[in-house]
This record gives sequence, C-alpha cells and structure tokens, in this order.
Amino acid sequence: MKVSFLSSKFLFFFHYFLVNYLSLFGMQISKLIQKLRVSTLSPFPRYNFSSQIPQDYDLVFEKKHQYGQAGTLHTNLQYNKIKIHLKTIWEDYALLKLYSQSKDLGNKLSFREEENNCYLEDTEPSQDQKEAYLLAEIPEYYSLDIKNRDSVGFVKGDVSSKLFGNANLELTDPGNEFQASKIKSEYFDVKINKGAFKISSFLESAQFNLNCHEGNLDIKRLGLSGTGEFQVEKGTLNIGSLYCGYHFAQKGEDAEARSINISNDMKSIEEMINDLRERIKQTQHTKIVGQDINVNITHLQGNTIIESEAGNYNLPNLESELLVLKLTKGEIKLTLSKLRSEGIIYLKDGTLNLGIDPNTRINIYLSKEQRFIGKGFESGLPILVVHIENGKLNLEEAKKRDIFAELKQKYNKQ
Repeated sequence: MKVSFLSSKFLFFFHYFLVNYLSLFGMQISKLIQKLRVSTLSPFPRYNFSSQIPQDYDLVFEKKHQYGQAGTLHTNLQYNKIKIHLKTIWEDYALLKLYSQSKDLGNKLSFREEENNCYLEDTEPSQDQKEAYLLAEIPEYYSLDIKNRDSVGFVKGDVSSKLFGNANLELTDPGNEFQASKIKSEYFDVKINKGAFKISSFLESAQFNLNCHEGNLDIKRLGLSGTGEFQVEKGTLNIGSLYCGYHFAQKGEDAEARSINISNDMKSIEEMINDLRERIKQTQHTKIVGQDINVNITHLQGNTIIESEAGNYNLPNLESELLVLKLTKGEIKLTLSKLRSEGIIYLKDGTLNLGIDPNTRINIYLSKEQRFIGKGFESGLPILVVHIENGKLNLEEAKKRDIFAELKQKYNKQ
C-alpha cells in the first residue's frame, strides 16, 4: 500500500509538471514563431534595442539640470552613422549622461549647453570601422530634438522606459527605424526617409505628425487629444486602437450647414468631399494620406480622413461624426459602429465591404445610382454617401461583438 501511495504521488507531480511547464514552453515557442513570422513579412529588418546594448561605453558628457527634469536633448549627427540608445531614469533623477561605445567617435563629438538645452553634433567622420553606438541616459520628463542617420530606440531601464516630453525626430538615411514603449507628449513630429516607426505600448499626444517616404508604422495604442497627420507615400500602417477627441454637432443643426444635402441640385461628389474635408480639418481629427498604403486600424474613433491612390483599408470597428474615405484603386473593409453626422466613401475601382452595426441607424445614399438603400431617406438620421465608379459593393449587417469571447479566443491562441 505504501509503494502504491508513493507511486500515485509521483505520477501526480509528474503529470503536473507535464501539463504546466510543457504548456508554458509551448506558449513561448508559439510566441517566438509569431515574432519570426512578423519579422519575415516586414521589408525592414527589426533592430532589437533591448538585447543588443554594447557593454563597453565611455562617459563623454554629463549635465546636471538645476530646475528639476525639464530639458531638451538636441542631436545633429551628419558625418557618422550612429545608433542612439535612449534610457529613461527614475523621476527624481535630473542628470543627463551621454556615453560613446567608441573612443575615436567620442573625440569627434561636440557638446554645448544653453540653459536647459544640450546640443550634440559630430564634427568629422570617425576612423573607427566598428558599428557606432551612443547611449543617452535621460530623465523621464524630458524633450527630444533628434536628427540622425541611423536608428533611434529606447532601451528598457531598471525602473521605467516611459518618456513624458515633446519629440522632434528625423531619420535622414534609408533603412532605419524608431522604437519606443510609452510616450506622452504635447507635440510629436516624425520624419523618416525609408524605415519603420514602432510603439509597443502607447503613444499619447495633442498633436502628432508623421511624414514617411516609405515604411511601416506599428502602434499598439494611439490617443490624440488634438490632431494626427500621417503622410506615408508607400507602406503599411498597423494601429491597434486610435482614439481622437472630436467635436459633436449640436442638435438641431441646420441642414444647409451640412456638406451633404441630397436634392435635385446637389453638389458633385468631389465638391461634397472637399466641403466635408474642410469641415473635418476645423475639428480634432485624424488624417492619413498616401500614394500606395495599407491601413489596418482595429478600433478607430474620431473624425477621420483617409485618402490614397492605391492600397487597402481594413477598419473593423469605426466610430465617427464626420468621415471621408477615398481610394482610387483597391479594397475597403469597413464596419461602421456609429456615424453621428455625415460621411463619404469614394472608391473609383475596387471592392467595398461595408458592415453596419445592428444598433446604428443611418441613411445610405448611392450617389452614382442616385438612390437610397432600404426604406429610403429618413429625416433626422445621419447620411453616408457611397460612390463607386467601377467596382462592387457588399453590404451586410455586422454581427454584435462578444468582447469576452474575443479575449478568450485570443488567450487560447497564445
């Protein structure tokens, strides 16, 4: 009996080990495969700032801020390709430190101070043939004004990897990227020649501007209290959730004040788009413009303009008051959760898959056919104008979302 009891106890712990530890190992393998799959899909190779920090740094500059943490780091590196690692230090830390991985490079750097501003420049090319790195330890409450020929990214510190401050970033050479975890700013301006921009947690800003010739943008959560302007000539925008505060039209708004007025002498579709576009620009809004772009935003809230000559839009959950979607050639997949006032979808050549939330009541007007869908015009309801020159419209009622079921399914896949 004693042997049988010990055997059963051994089997119990052995079973517990197999179920828990092997399951955990399987989850890690699954995540690794997913990361590899994503990296192979991206035309721009990911540089992992967290795992490739050189250890042989030399201190080349430090500045003690006399008035707390408020300050700005300005860099203008024109002669050398230097990867800049940024590391934020705990809140009461008011000291800026700059480290160089190459002694020869450190001798080619110029530093100067003006009150709470620190300026860093390179004076001539370095003779060191090794890949160059620069580490900047900065307070959490700090601003950045960076012009660089190589990639820039935040490394995870001992306490935090957040940044509270304005940022002006320009990556001049192609093939580079910017990486960060958490940023909260009043103003964020980004210029990337050809590369990538990634925020792994969240970005909050009153005004966000991004200009990219070609590249990929990945943001998990983006919150805008003002406006967001995206100018991407060619590339992909992947955003988990985008929230933009927006103005609500007052009740009893005069119909003549609207951009869309369905009548016998109504304006052309281009005139209506221009009028509605100008109305949106007067509000808090998100504007995405490109030549050949793929836009994937899982949840989008706010007044929105998206325009491109070619590409695809995938917007499975959109809530807006004023909306303009314009695409010359491609596919639009849209589920409209709520439209408070008016919107226009213009597709010259392609397919529009339009889903409407069951709780959303709107007037849908097909401008080319000059008719309403369904029961016709109902007074007091928002108006959505759909214009398709050459293509197909697939209209369906969207299914009600079960958030708990989605989370459970997502968890089981990990």
